[in-house]
Amino acid sequence: MASTLVQWIYYLDDPHLVAKFQRACGIRSSASFDARSGTHSNHGVDNNAPNGSDISSKSNGLVESSMVNGSDNTLKRRDHAHDNSTENNNNAGDTSGATKKAELQYSIDNKCLYWLFTFGAGLGNSTFYTLFFSVCVWSFDSFVLRKTLLMWIVIMYVGQVAKDIIKWPRPRSPPAIRLEERYGLEYGMPSTHAMVGFVLPFGMLFYMCGRYEFSLLFGLLIAVSWCLLVCSSRIYLGMHSALDVIAGVLFAAVLMSVTAPFVDPVDRFLISHPLSTPVLVLTCVALGLMYPRVEKWSTTRADTMLSLGVFSGIYQGLWLIRKMSDSRPAPETLPLSLSVPSHVDIGLLLLRQLIGVPFISLFAVVTKLIVLHLFSWCLRCNPNDRETKRRLEIPYRYGGFFVAASVGLYLPQIIFSALNLDRVALLSETFS
Repeated sequence: MASTLVQWIYYLDDPHLVAKFQRACGIRSSASFDARSGTHSNHGVDNNAPNGSDISSKSNGLVESSMVNGSDNTLKRRDHAHDNSTENNNNAGDTSGATKKAELQYSIDNKCLYWLFTFGAGLGNSTFYTLFFSVCVWSFDSFVLRKTLLMWIVIMYVGQVAKDIIKWPRPRSPPAIRLEERYGLEYGMPSTHAMVGFVLPFGMLFYMCGRYEFSLLFGLLIAVSWCLLVCSSRIYLGMHSALDVIAGVLFAAVLMSVTAPFVDPVDRFLISHPLSTPVLVLTCVALGLMYPRVEKWSTTRADTMLSLGVFSGIYQGLWLIRKMSDSRPAPETLPLSLSVPSHVDIGLLLLRQLIGVPFISLFAVVTKLIVLHLFSWCLRCNPNDRETKRRLEIPYRYGGFFVAASVGLYLPQIIFSALNLDRVALLSETFS
């Protein structure tokens, strides 16, 4: 039994399985070159791909990427390896200490799948969070979002910490081909994209049950499709093995079941207690300070602080909306009806986004600049230095997105009310 489980783990973690899935989806790789042996090798695919990619990577699979140019039917990229060979030796058991360099060329045969999976991967980035969370608050249901957010932040934080504790490398390239630049420096186990791809749709579905009248089967179909799309995209883009993705989904399911009993009391405190703001901010800063240190910087901790800032900022914005209310609205009558939005509803949604999202983006940029220059002046650092931003990760990332989310939700709501564009049920939801 144990040996069979180990075999499955090795099989699911095999980068050749990732490469096989990529080939099945139309990513065609040509010859690769090994700088150690000076030999070329093929991966059983077309060697006549028109253009391609140059990849320089170490055996631990951690790469830093920058986009180069491409052509109509080809994507081109160059990955630069970590220049710290000691770290690679420790993480991957590379005893020679030499840098292994490989050159791959590839082409995208199926553009539809490429854009579909690129969209799926985008369901876990900051742009999507900005749009999805703001739509939920201004145009759908902030009550459901609040409960889902509590699960989301727990899963994001634990998943990111687990990555830097486990230190399991991403699929080796080659044979896998990495098509994404953003997360190349991070470790791979578990896949936090897969975790978020599970918690957001299933969390929303869970808290909509009993609150709305809708087809549960249809809701499950959307949630499963969402999760499968995100998980498949991570393998397609060469950023995670099948094992990373499966572990992420299972880990998220366990964390959701553990977190669920605490969601209601925590939500009630954060949305209504007068001391919720200092408690929330201090807790998030403490979580940032407790984040495990790593030898080589990556985007993991920075993205974690961003998530904490967004989470606490949304709660603070909703707390302000509730606090500034002149009167307590009548309680909601459940269950609520869930119908297809009309043309007017869609128009109002788009108008709110066009007015509100620029506020969020503006406050994020301005606040981050103020925090960066203020702390740089106090610490006598160069604000234009990349290392300064890394040293100031907590105030720079957390502070910027906390202010952007809180003020960016609250001020547009005032504008919406003045222009008669507000969603009346939002105020009632803050008292639910």
